[in-house]
Amino acid sequence: MQRHFGCASDAGNNTSNVLLNFDRRGTYIHRINTGMELQVTSSEETFFRIFYDLEVFGVPVYYDMARSIITFTRGDNAACAIHVANIASQMRLVLGTYMDNLHDKMIAHSVWLSKVQGFQAWGIGHYDKGTDKWETFDGLSGNQVLLFQALDAFLGIEQYLAPRDMERNLPKRQREVCYAFRKHSFRRSLGQADMHDKNIVEIVRSFVEILRRLRLFRAAHRTRSKAYLSQPAPERMPMTAGKSLLDPSLDASLAFLDGFMVRRLAQTV
Repeated sequence: MQRHFGCASDAGNNTSNVLLNFDRRGTYIHRINTGMELQVTSSEETFFRIFYDLEVFGVPVYYDMARSIITFTRGDNAACAIHVANIASQMRLVLGTYMDNLHDKMIAHSVWLSKVQGFQAWGIGHYDKGTDKWETFDGLSGNQVLLFQALDAFLGIEQYLAPRDMERNLPKRQREVCYAFRKHSFRRSLGQADMHDKNIVEIVRSFVEILRRLRLFRAAHRTRSKAYLSQPAPERMPMTAGKSLLDPSLDASLAFLDGFMVRRLAQTV
């Protein structure tokens, strides 16, 4: 699996562990919880379908990102303005799958931590005889989702995964897409552009809207995640969760994760 996806993590990645549990028609076929009460099975499918829908709805966004870069480079500001406006208009639909589904009525607070997300969050590793040390890998985390990595790269926002984590947890082709978007990001260069050009003005306005939507998402994610992560789950204390080992107490773990989300929100400018 590591060779196929081009990333080293023994814990897998968002594509292998989540997206490929759906078939080409979008049917959820590889389930975690079987034979359990409806609240558990429904919460599981709804949660992982958020990740699936993010990528399905994200495909046109990736296309418009690429086309906006190409047209801007060619000096076709009118065409570029259309593509950036398309991205802005699609943000509501793309992020709506999260906003509309990540709440207690759709994904029960009481089962998410222990029976839904927990399955994918366990870290894993192996003993390396050559170094006489354990090689450990973090479990899955939302910060590995391609859409948000690509948006940050396109917008010229600092990459929040360390290079080592990118190499270990994101498939090679996804990394290459993000690196290309980051290399050719042009938003920061608009400050030197001709603001008398109405197309440049429209491009800037669309970027402002994209950032507004992304900030709204990250603020909502910070609030909603607390409701889920504060549920009792003592078995989660020794687990890895995205950025580090959880602390011995729930309060300490939440403080760490909240600090990370606050910093990310502040960087989304």
